[in-house]
Amino acid sequence: FEISNVNCLNGATRHPIYVTVIAFPPTATVDTNLVYACSSDLATVVASASPAPAIIKWYDAPSNGTLLFQGDTFRFPIFADTTIVYAEASIDQCVSSQREAVLVVNADNISDVTSNNDTICEGSSTQLFASSQIVGGDFSWWDAPTGGNRLATGNPFNTPILNNTTTYYVQVEFGYDVCAGRQRTPVTVQVERILPAPV
Repeated sequence: FEISNVNCLNGATRHPIYVTVIAFPPTATVDTNLVYACSSDLATVVASASPAPAIIKWYDAPSNGTLLFQGDTFRFPIFADTTIVYAEASIDQCVSSQREAVLVVNADNISDVTSNNDTICEGSSTQLFASSQIVGGDFSWWDAPTGGNRLATGNPFNTPILNNTTTYYVQVEFGYDVCAGRQRTPVTVQVERILPAPV
């Protein structure tokens, strides 16, 4: 488009006006819709916007609301049991048709890991299983209730060959982050002696 002073017939100057047309509204994509975090740490939510040069804006409501942060990665302290934040993609005045919600759960208030003990014969091994209300956490297995050595991660845990009763300790983590004060759950493998055959 061009604009000129129509009252000046001689020597009128035209000024170009550029209009950027976006074929489709930008979109926001969140890494996950559910995030667990400890109150002693910062919750981290991540989203991406397309097409370029769209940016991500985080709000406290699905529409309108307060702008909390601008950028792909938003870190913030959590105080409530649950917090919902919303990601919106924006290019100037053009925004995504809807905001993407992310539920942040305070993991401090979720019950600890549960696991069952097992009994085996000496000279054999077993699999130990754990469960938790925390979805997406990683189970880690240790040889001590605090400190100690990390023996494995994942679920189940395959023990080595055992000849003596052994207690392992399991906890759930978020990228090696453990909520303060959360204790590991003991899991005992009772090893029974194999009696000699009667003569």
